Amino acid sequence: MNQKRTADLLEITENLRNWFKSNGYKGIDPYFLDEKGFKLSSKIPIIKVTRQLLKPLHSHINKKLFSSFSPRIIPKALGLIISGNSSLYKVNPMQEYLDENDFLIKLLVDNRNRNFQNYAWGWPFEWGKDVRYPFNYPLAIVTSEIGHAILNYYECKLDEKLLTFSDRIAKFLLFENGYAEKEGAICFYYSSLCRRLVINVNTYVASFLLRLSVYIDNDYGELAKRAIRFTLDKQNEDGSWYYDANIGKSIDNRHTGFTLCALKWSNHLLNQGNIDIAIKRGWDFYRNNMFEGVFPKWSPDTIFPVDVKDVAQAIITSVELGDISFAEKLIDFALENFFNGKDEFYFKLFKNGNVNKTVFFRWSQSWMFRALSLFLERINQGKFNDGNIG
Repeated sequence: MNQKRTADLLEITENLRNWFKSNGYKGIDPYFLDEKGFKLSSKIPIIKVTRQLLKPLHSHINKKLFSSFSPRIIPKALGLIISGNSSLYKVNPMQEYLDENDFLIKLLVDNRNRNFQNYAWGWPFEWGKDVRYPFNYPLAIVTSEIGHAILNYYECKLDEKLLTFSDRIAKFLLFENGYAEKEGAICFYYSSLCRRLVINVNTYVASFLLRLSVYIDNDYGELAKRAIRFTLDKQNEDGSWYYDANIGKSIDNRHTGFTLCALKWSNHLLNQGNIDIAIKRGWDFYRNNMFEGVFPKWSPDTIFPVDVKDVAQAIITSVELGDISFAEKLIDFALENFFNGKDEFYFKLFKNGNVNKTVFFRWSQSWMFRALSLFLERINQGKFNDGNIG
């Protein structure tokens, strides 16, 4: 990548950082509308039916519909920003990245769920249908993403307090969120409220515990290995994973990417041949079935609408697995189809070329910030294999 191209991407990431600051690290989320719809349906029964009928049109939401919602702090977005700043620090070690991360960690502490003994976070809204999650009820995927962010920051600052912070997260995941035992393997629950066995969640938690075990002398690593075994056992013959290990139906783009990244992080530490094979098989399925050219598909059978979060995660997955050429193509696709030219990324692209230009703090802004900053970090370090996956 030439110097001008790199400089342009650095400018975009800095513009995103300024967007976060100018908005007070708050924003709107697609689920705010679902939260309001659920409350109305509990008072007016017919709205419940209407809400379900309109759900397929969710992606067409006009941004004007969100004008009545107050922006909120979204902990997962803060974690993604912390990881992004840590990547940028590795490119250009400026103190301001560390100072901002310290501030964001204070926000995380202030916004954790205080009904639990250790550190844990959820979504700042009520959500869910079959299981209705209260405001900020802890989720393993949110909490483990923040855990990874803290470890990414530790690699920059080497502050022992960050390991203590990470240990509080690990203790929540192990002892308050919990896991199921399956024939010697384990699978971390989606949450303590809904004990679904979700593959990407399990693998994300395991990879966080493995990383933490490098710095803290305990049995986290052994438990994580058992969780990785569960993920490997649940890989399908074609290399894919179902979202839910028990239901065995849904396969989608972003969650396949989460699983591949977490396996890659894990095997960076474990260096096991069977994990390498699983990653290779998973990547082959992912690239051959979850994209139409450079268009990230929602599922093997569905292309449109293309979601910005799938684009961002596809960039991250390609970076983590070392495919520089595809990552660059995805970035070009994102800038051409989702970007306002300065500091905002839009929601969805439709088959007719129309774009839903709603801008979401977590869904679009923080995920694209993480994707671009990680790309810049790896370009700076020269750590691409250019398609040599595994």
